[in-house]
Amino acid sequence: MTRYVTHGMERRGFTLIELLVVIAIIAILIGLLLPAVQKVREAAARMSCQNNLKQIGLALHNHNDATGYLPTGGQHWSMAPTYGTPVVGVAPNLSAPAAPPAGVTEQRAGWLFQLLPFIEQQNIYNGGGQPTIGGQMSQARAAVIKTYFCPSRRAPTAWTRADSWYEPTTGYPFCGTHGQTDYAGCAGPDFGSNLGVIVRIFNHSNINSIPGPRFRQPIRLQDLIDGTSVTLVAGDKKLIRGISGFRTDDNEGYSAGWDHDVLRRTDVAPMPDDNSNGDGRLDASAGCIPVDSTPYWETARSASSVLTSVAVLPAPLSTTWVIVPMAASSVTIGKVNLLPWALLCLLKMEMPTATFREPFLSAKE
Repeated sequence: MTRYVTHGMERRGFTLIELLVVIAIIAILIGLLLPAVQKVREAAARMSCQNNLKQIGLALHNHNDATGYLPTGGQHWSMAPTYGTPVVGVAPNLSAPAAPPAGVTEQRAGWLFQLLPFIEQQNIYNGGGQPTIGGQMSQARAAVIKTYFCPSRRAPTAWTRADSWYEPTTGYPFCGTHGQTDYAGCAGPDFGSNLGVIVRIFNHSNINSIPGPRFRQPIRLQDLIDGTSVTLVAGDKKLIRGISGFRTDDNEGYSAGWDHDVLRRTDVAPMPDDNSNGDGRLDASAGCIPVDSTPYWETARSASSVLTSVAVLPAPLSTTWVIVPMAASSVTIGKVNLLPWALLCLLKMEMPTATFREPFLSAKE
């Protein structure tokens, strides 16, 4: 018998060298693509931060239109949002039936809580459907408001422990939870001056959670005697980088009254997040870059202490928005190139020398 053997084409696999070459090419492509992806993500995050600041600016205008006043700094960090009619010197009745939130002239919580109805958070402002005043306070205090966080820094965040250190402490849902914020209003040159747009309107008796007497009225847009376009309102707050959980300037949360959780000073230069505490400072991590590409904070921090990435008035966005330098009555700024994500940057454009009577102006009483 004759056997026929068919010889097909010889097959062979990749050699080790060819496989390594392919892997190397893929690695190079990934290395080239990854920075581009990261840049796109960061650009999207910065755009989101910019939009948050825009929403805060619009909310300030709408609050003034609806109530006749700008939001206030309330009373003290130990004051949860006020529901019902507060009685000076008397602790709130936490077990009382749910009540409407107090208006701007009686509200002991801070400015970011007061803005909630104007950033589409009316339900949280009303107490989240809780049946008692204590429940309303806890619910509102624990809320995590997406608009109050910059995704370039962190996701919307709340810190939680077994109970709270001011009323309501226990016995109500979410008592130990405090929703945080990345933004802070400007309290003026220091926390005692009360010269910012966000003003404290109640005295504090040094007893936590007890309503104090009102010593002044809130301010209005027309009280900004130098005009809204040169009046600082708010910005990113400086935090300790890489630390999560309760800390002195990130504990009471967004609803706090007069406290550096939600307010920062203008007599100290803004700084980026680092390993130190906030020290009452706003954040300067975004920065403005002059035309010579030298970081602005390296050349002018000691001279002007200008902020970056802030919400200012008026609400219509414009690349010519300006703001008052904080720690100098006269400062040479020079022409700058405004970065896309720093649309709300605090520099006077095309103005070699900017002279201001005061770094921060008080409202007319």
